[in-house]
Amino acid sequence: MSSAARTTSAASGTTPEGAPTRRDRMRALTVREILTVARGLLVDLGHTGLTTRAVARQMQMSSPALYRYFASHEELKDVLLAELFDELSAHLRAAAAEADSPDDPLVPLVAASRALRGWALAHPHEFEFMLVHSTGDPTVESDQLRARREFGGVMLSLLADAARPETMVAPSPTPPPAAVEAMVRYCAATGVELEAAVAPIAVQCWVRLYGSVSMATMGQLEPLGEHAAAVFEQELDAMARLLGHEGLPARSTDADRRT
Repeated sequence: MSSAARTTSAASGTTPEGAPTRRDRMRALTVREILTVARGLLVDLGHTGLTTRAVARQMQMSSPALYRYFASHEELKDVLLAELFDELSAHLRAAAAEADSPDDPLVPLVAASRALRGWALAHPHEFEFMLVHSTGDPTVESDQLRARREFGGVMLSLLADAARPETMVAPSPTPPPAAVEAMVRYCAATGVELEAAVAPIAVQCWVRLYGSVSMATMGQLEPLGEHAAAVFEQELDAMARLLGHEGLPARSTDADRRT
């Protein structure tokens, strides 16, 4: 078992062999405290302030002692990153489920999209970390890669469900064929079935959504001031039309208004 896998197992308080021992439980508590401290540093100082030395200092242990729980600085960041993606995915699933409409699959997609922007703006340092941290080798399975794929799968499955191929109009200009093929492969890796006609639309919708949220979180929409939210709603409306709808559904639920 890799060091990262042992760390994840310890964080959950279980061992592959069976019931956790007292030593296992103490280790799990320490791992959890380290991750809490690491996230606190991330929030206070940004991703550049998340160093092994800073974490060890707040934990009141030496850097070598910290390596008994995480084999490297990269492993610590990978485990924290996986937790953040898991938290965000759960937030998006909850928003989609609360807004679920059996008559209009666009409703949960829009709710999750607004929830994505809301979470990112509420956790700017965490979201920036999720943007800039390397994914590592995509051919090597890791908890970080699993969490990233689950996040992508949440949004892309909602997008695929909301698509109306019979009323969609092919985008102009169309995305490069290589980009469309990459999107199809990515969807397959996340377990999302994407119709061929929907794939070019999915590329454009993903760029609109993730690009808009990333720019807002990184402060790149500051010139728009209080109008940035209205521009985001226009982007959602454009996504809806690309997917074959006549525009955004009415915002009728209290939960949707809060996002």
